Amino acid sequence: MNKEQLKESLHNWVKNNYNLNNYKVKEKLEHTYYVADNALELAKSLQFTINDQNLAYILGILHDFGRFEQVTNQNNYVDFKGFDHAEMGAKYLFDDGLISLFNVDKKDYNLLNQCIRQHNKLSIDKSITDTKTIIFSKLIRDADKLDMYRLNSESTNHLTLNLAGYTEEVLNSIYNNKCVNVKHRKTLLDEILGFLGTIFDLNYEYSKQNLYKTNFFNNFYNNYQHLLTNKDKTVLKNAINYVNGQLQQANNKKMHIKN
Repeated sequence: MNKEQLKESLHNWVKNNYNLNNYKVKEKLEHTYYVADNALELAKSLQFTINDQNLAYILGILHDFGRFEQVTNQNNYVDFKGFDHAEMGAKYLFDDGLISLFNVDKKDYNLLNQCIRQHNKLSIDKSITDTKTIIFSKLIRDADKLDMYRLNSESTNHLTLNLAGYTEEVLNSIYNNKCVNVKHRKTLLDEILGFLGTIFDLNYEYSKQNLYKTNFFNNFYNNYQHLLTNKDKTVLKNAINYVNGQLQQANNKKMHIKN
């Protein structure tokens, strides 16, 4: 695998079809490189074979192929309003043949196709039963989230809502240890809590430990608290403490069983 060649192929395609001066296009290209690196590190932590480590990196490079069209035409990252970037990315690559731009073994097309389609869903579709596809779907979902956590600790440019308060369905999801359905988000705090709730979908220990290695919970709160009312700050702080506690409790149980 030639990592630089893969990155160059993606960069050239984006440059030839979209505006690299568009902040969102540039951000998504940078995000893609981070996710590919995350996917490779996850694969190494899981002791994948070299071939599967390479495949994980390729999946990272291709996972957001549909984002560039979305941010260019919609100027947002919202999937449920008619444009699902994962489905469209898979279509462009495998139905329209753009996968030929990349040096990818045809035997991996089906796995890549399915994993790209699954990476943004609330949960992995139960119709997928192939063990390797499930493992790689979990891996790309984790790798994607890890970079989302980086962005959520240093930027607010991705936010799209501004109403104060929160929606009961959103807060209930957090306290029931569930990811937040994007369709329920109506306020700024809903959107922030939605990002926080994705932690309940982390699959691998490497990903969970990365939260503490990067001081995520403190950085996450500090990144957003200045945008919120005092009441909403308290709600967010309590939610962060709850999620952090659930993560630590699960880890303690795992350690207890192991010992």
